[in-house]
Amino acid sequence: MSKSVWGGAVSIFFGLITAFLPVSDKTKFVICGIASIGLIVSVIGWVRAYSNEKKKSKAEKVQFIPVECGPTVKGSVSKANGYTFYRARIEPNGSEQFPNLIGKIHSIKRDGVEMDLAEVIRIKYCPGDLSAPCARKDDPAFLDVVYVNPSAVADLHVHYWPAGMTHWDFEPGHTYNLDIAILSDGVSRRCDFEFVWTGDANTSSCRLITNGVLSRPIVGITQSDCSADVKAIVNDAVRLLRENPGLNNFPLQALQMAGVGNLKTEAEFSEVRERITQHGFTPPLVGLESIYRIGNQTEPRWLEVIKWANRKNISVSSPDVLMDCVDNYSKQLS
Repeated sequence: MSKSVWGGAVSIFFGLITAFLPVSDKTKFVICGIASIGLIVSVIGWVRAYSNEKKKSKAEKVQFIPVECGPTVKGSVSKANGYTFYRARIEPNGSEQFPNLIGKIHSIKRDGVEMDLAEVIRIKYCPGDLSAPCARKDDPAFLDVVYVNPSAVADLHVHYWPAGMTHWDFEPGHTYNLDIAILSDGVSRRCDFEFVWTGDANTSSCRLITNGVLSRPIVGITQSDCSADVKAIVNDAVRLLRENPGLNNFPLQALQMAGVGNLKTEAEFSEVRERITQHGFTPPLVGLESIYRIGNQTEPRWLEVIKWANRKNISVSSPDVLMDCVDNYSKQLS
């Protein structure tokens, strides 16, 4: 019990004594004074405790700027009047908002080699003015990472060029990595974007790289093809990962909790994994699938393994648990 509650209890106790016991007026006056002081202290204590709890709750609420970029991301590639814009989409899933968004390029690499960038360059958001937009659910903001003009020249959409610069020289036939800081009020995120420039906007691409893994599109599945089940699982998994940052060490557990085992096909499971990665979280399989590809082995049917784990009431909480499930599921089939 907190001190403020004890203080309130003591004040009430003294108040009862004053009301029901036969004591002198002087004694009543003293008791009432003590009770009043105790009550005031209690109220102050309650107010401070409530205020501290609100501050603690606000501090514990970790905000994470959700960023997506790639050919399968809605609005990420925009074409108009001969221009092509490669954009990063910023849209929260819940009630949070990200006001006064700013984008700053800190470095650019060409084929892995750092290029000379004299200073940090601020780039624009759609619609290309000098505003700092606010991203909300169903009202996303779009950052212009790179654009291509009608003359097939790729460039940066900057607020102001530093002294001595008029453009950025993106040479065709190279892969560029742009280190961009996305900032909002009280929160920021560093993103690594890969821009593959062929010299033709129709064959070039720009994608977000997260945790060293490239967010690549799933062949045969587009934004419009995404099922309601996939969307619901992705939204629930993203919520769980934001509310429980520890799950990001092995996000497959969050997918399992969100009901990914109820999906019907491996393609849907692949789509869920892709979208979780595009939201900026660790790839759900943390690279385990690459073990089979490098060794030319048959990759497990991951969704079937999850379904098997669900039937056995096993929480897939780590890579070791998952691989144990793979082994036991394989033995069951043999």
